Amino acid sequence: MKSDIVNSQKPVVAGIIDTKTGEFSEMTCNPSAKARLRLKVRDELNPVHGKDAFVVFEFGGVLGIDRIKRAISSANESAVKELEKLYLKFQIHQSEESLARINVKLSLAKKTLEECLGLYDSKQVAARELIESLFSNEIDEISSASSGVSFTISKQKKMLKQLDNH
Repeated sequence: MKSDIVNSQKPVVAGIIDTKTGEFSEMTCNPSAKARLRLKVRDELNPVHGKDAFVVFEFGGVLGIDRIKRAISSANESAVKELEKLYLKFQIHQSEESLARINVKLSLAKKTLEECLGLYDSKQVAARELIESLFSNEIDEISSASSGVSFTISKQKKMLKQLDNH
C-alpha cells in the first residue's frame, strides 16, 4: 500500500479502496492530497478496472463514509471495519483539537478574570462581585463545552477499542 503516512501524528484523511478486494491501495494524512486521489481513481484506475472498482474515501469532506461502506461491504467486511477504525481515529483527532482550543479559551477567561479582580482590592466587594458575575457564566459555559468534548472523546476511544477487540 502506497502511503504518505510515516509515523504521522495526524490522522488519515483520505485514501483509495479497491471495492472488489477491500484493499486500501493508498492513504494520506494531507488534506490537499484528496483531489489527487480523486483524480487518480477517476482518470487512471476506474477506466482500466471498471466503474466504481476503486473509490476514494475522505473524512471531513463532501463524500459520505456510508456510501463507501456500502460499496465495499459485499467485498470485504474487514475493510469496512478498517475504514470505521480510520474514521474513528480521525474523529478522535478532530475532537482532541477542539478540546485543546476550548481549554485555551477557558484558561484565557480564567486568567482575564483574575487580572480584572486584581484591579480592585478586597475592600471593593461590589466591583469584585460584578466582575465575577460577568465572567462566571462564560467560564461555566466554556467548562461545560470542555466536559462535553472530553466525554465525546472517551466514547470515541471506547468505540475504537471495541472495534480493535472484534
